[in-house]
Amino acid sequence: MRYPKILLLVISSTIILNAQKLNEVSSLSSIYLEFGGQALFVSVNYDILLKNTASFHFGIGAFPYYDYSISSGLNYLYGNIHYLETGIGLSNIMRINKNIIDINLDKSLIIPNIWIGYRYTNKKKLFKVGLMTVLNSKKKIGFIPGISIGAAI
Repeated sequence: MRYPKILLLVISSTIILNAQKLNEVSSLSSIYLEFGGQALFVSVNYDILLKNTASFHFGIGAFPYYDYSISSGLNYLYGNIHYLETGIGLSNIMRINKNIIDINLDKSLIIPNIWIGYRYTNKKKLFKVGLMTVLNSKKKIGFIPGISIGAAI
């Protein structure tokens, strides 16, 4: 269980240390509210653009019945202002109620995921919509839509 967290920390540290200047139409970082997507229900996220083709995000989410999640991921961006966004990430769900979203679990679960969507960003705002692919506890692929809106900071 520790290895995915350590791997994600090493990858994200390397990317942040190698960040370059962005083009003039996008803000370097954003904070946004996401419904669905990588946090699976609702979350607040921080996103930093790296180079001109990548972003890294970190978020904290909440579920009904007091469950919560921490998610992070690396996205690749294709375009300029209007982007095709693809990415990989991890969602760590800390469980209090054991029987939500088809997962029977006592404490927590790390869910690797793949994201594809549309992203609009400029110096003042961010908007994202897309689809996350996950593997559930019965080894079946599931899809979770997501929509995000936020502000550049």
